[in-house]
Amino acid sequence: MNADGLQVEIVDGQITVTRPATNDTISYRKSADAPHLELAHSWIALGVTTPDVSEFRTQAFQVAVDKARELGWIV
Repeated sequence: MNADGLQVEIVDGQITVTRPATNDTISYRKSADAPHLELAHSWIALGVTTPDVSEFRTQAFQVAVDKARELGWIV
């Protein structure tokens, strides 16, 4: 779990970020053609409000970038 309370794990070569106490997940993978991450999978439960979704997506992306840097996937 990171400082934002999100669970981060590497699954099948993808960085998967999960919101605690939910099934909401977003996964990113290293782009083969560019030095950045790309969205691989997104699952947000129905009924989650737009501000919550936007906040989770923003936090998940930053957490994934931090993990990718830690792993040496990106600079």
